[in-house]
Amino acid sequence: KGEWVPVLVLLRIDFAATDIKWSPNETKFACASGNKLVAICRFNEESNWWASDHVKKFKSTVTKVAWSPDSLTVAAASTDFKARIFNAFNKTIDPKGSYSPFSEQELSSPKCKLGTFLFETEVSGWVHSIAYTPSGTTVVFVSHDSSISFIEANDGKPTVQTIKCKTLPFLDVLCITDNKVVAVGHHFNPCLFERGADGWKFVKELDQKQAPKSTGTMSAMDHFKSLSSRGTATVKSAVEEITTTHKNTVTCIRPMKYDDSWNVLEFSTSGMDGNIAIWKA
Repeated sequence: KGEWVPVLVLLRIDFAATDIKWSPNETKFACASGNKLVAICRFNEESNWWASDHVKKFKSTVTKVAWSPDSLTVAAASTDFKARIFNAFNKTIDPKGSYSPFSEQELSSPKCKLGTFLFETEVSGWVHSIAYTPSGTTVVFVSHDSSISFIEANDGKPTVQTIKCKTLPFLDVLCITDNKVVAVGHHFNPCLFERGADGWKFVKELDQKQAPKSTGTMSAMDHFKSLSSRGTATVKSAVEEITTTHKNTVTCIRPMKYDDSWNVLEFSTSGMDGNIAIWKA
């Protein structure tokens, strides 16, 4: 009938829900929380509500979650300084014989139940955001130690590359293609990273700055007045004008347009300056 109908969701948490993401096939969704867990929810037709399975063993608040393109695994960012990839296979929904590129085990096997950690790695700060590349073979995450890390599936034996950046910490990340990633955060300027023959590396800032302008210069008369009234010389100040599109922390980056291979063609960013910007990938 084209009407929205509210349906009960049994999350079974008593602290804040910090992030929520639908699986690409729209049969499940993942909810991160301050309860040190992720709730994987599926619809129960008999009861007409969404039931949840808890994925625990996190040691602090889970900040972000991301689904793999095949809707079988979830990557989670946490304030316990760790990024994790775990099994989100549900035997009532997902096909048997499913595998993840991050594990050699079959996801439907008794030894690899829903919530089993397939891989985890540690950095030196809170993990703010996490994302999969379009192919699902690389997971990217950013943390508060001003680093960006790349987990490569490597045929079920994952490896990690971490880049320590000179910028302030990133808060969010978006995979443009399998070989291009854009990160945003306290730096005000989206940063592009690309995969090359020697691994991932920083390429450039997307918002090219103009020559900064200086304000607050002091005239000879003002300088004389300062000397006569205070007996001290006031140092000439120079305040650099912010020339980037965003004038404050960039908090969010989201895809807007895709091609047929799910590579991002356009994306948007929003920040604490109240601005929303649209960029071509």
